[in-house]
Amino acid sequence: MKMKTVTSLLCTFAMLFAFSSCVNLDEINDRLDKHEERLKNLEQMITSSNETIANLQKLIDAEQKKLTITSFVEIDGGYELLMSDGSKITLKDGNDGAAPLIGVKAEDGVLYWTINGEYMLDADGQKIKAEGADGTNGIAPQIRVDREGYWEISVDEGKTWQALLDENGEKVKAEGSDATVDLDIQEVDGQIIITYNGQTFIIPKGNDDETPEEPVLEGMQFDEVSGRYYGNWFNALADNGALTFTWSNPDDASHTETLEVPFNMNKLLDYNVSIPKLEAGVYNVVPRPFPSYNVIPMTLPQGDVIDFWGSVMVSGTYLKVNKNGEETYQTMVEGEMTVSYGGDDVTVVFDFVTGDSQEFRGYYTGSLDLLNKNDNDEAMPARPWTTLTEDKTLNFLSDAEAQINIKGKSVLPDVNSWVLMIGSPTPGDFLMVEFFSGTGDEKEPAEGTYTISKELKSGTILAGHKNFARDLIYSWFADMTTSVGDDLPTTVAPLTEGTMTITKSEDIYTFTFDFKDDASGTPHAIKGEWTGTVTFEQE
Repeated sequence: MKMKTVTSLLCTFAMLFAFSSCVNLDEINDRLDKHEERLKNLEQMITSSNETIANLQKLIDAEQKKLTITSFVEIDGGYELLMSDGSKITLKDGNDGAAPLIGVKAEDGVLYWTINGEYMLDADGQKIKAEGADGTNGIAPQIRVDREGYWEISVDEGKTWQALLDENGEKVKAEGSDATVDLDIQEVDGQIIITYNGQTFIIPKGNDDETPEEPVLEGMQFDEVSGRYYGNWFNALADNGALTFTWSNPDDASHTETLEVPFNMNKLLDYNVSIPKLEAGVYNVVPRPFPSYNVIPMTLPQGDVIDFWGSVMVSGTYLKVNKNGEETYQTMVEGEMTVSYGGDDVTVVFDFVTGDSQEFRGYYTGSLDLLNKNDNDEAMPARPWTTLTEDKTLNFLSDAEAQINIKGKSVLPDVNSWVLMIGSPTPGDFLMVEFFSGTGDEKEPAEGTYTISKELKSGTILAGHKNFARDLIYSWFADMTTSVGDDLPTTVAPLTEGTMTITKSEDIYTFTFDFKDDASGTPHAIKGEWTGTVTFEQE
């Protein structure tokens, strides 16, 4: 009996164990299924969010680089835009709750990234710019999920990661959103008006074909090209580089021709990218401007030959012809270079006028890799450049005067440039603002509000910058009481965000300023007003 009882108990325990094991395995499998489903959802959220960020950044860059939309087609859940440089932008409407709502929102004329309607904040609690307000491009962040299920963000292409914070400084849980993206695209008067998540983008309509027009290839066909990219931190408006196109006479080895093309294009998001890309678009030959920090994007410098005590010095855009060891030069003084892409290959078309009024046409098709020769990082003055320690309320002295220097079209070929300076013979507050207003023969700038922006058009202000000599250029505040002798004042601040409003009553101007500097963390406000007559000086 005892043995039978023991055996019976063992069997009972075995049955209970087996039953218990089945229950545990089911629970484990259920957990694994839910975990796998959660991982898939997270992966979907990450992929969707990063795609949205990348496409929004393309949209912002397209508007600022003056690309056109050659066509747009409706796709499942949104639209696909074909741009004039051959790139595509995909925008989706609606939201299935599986992904957070990524967007941009403007504040003081600058776009910042948002997630689920709230500003993205970095580890220092600062909003993350989607566009630059100081002559540099914005940041296209990358996001991922940490092990605890919170969003992390990278602003250096995934090299380092930090927690994404909400307005209370708390980490943001990686969850989807029930909000619906408002996406609307309309064509009005040759422009495409895109409303996306509360932000409006206006981009011109280009060629109606599905692909950009095929470039006309005629003239000299160059065999090879080499390119160098130099960045250019001290030019707030453009990056620069140089291209060398070569042609060799197949019937005469002693005959080669080389086209040298220094170029200026819009600033890259990161001018230390390993393989920079020559920007698509039309580059116009322009006279070499002075000073160099006023070089504008999408231009080529005029060719110039100088006989310096018997030595020929050639600069700008020119063709060097070498026949039997003898070199001659043709400078390019007018015309344009057009760059377009088909896949990985580039097509470059030249339509120039030489210094002796002859037409020069040529082209190159094939691969083009720019060698990154940017070497000026260490020379760049470290930010922030401001030395303010608190917000500044402008207090101009009673003998303060206002002067506007008329620069005309010395910076932009089609837009007038003006420099406002307010200061006094007695050391006190000083303000300098360089801005654009009008496209004709205006003698005075228009009334209205001007915004600091990297867009080079009427109604914008150039943010404060430093050139290679560390001179303060464009828009700055300075407390002149802190200067000693001929030295620069020690209390200065670049104006990197904000607005200036101009109103006029008869001959009395009122300037209202609402600016911010480039201080780390929370920028300092620089605000104030000045009223009085203005002296105009022609530069």
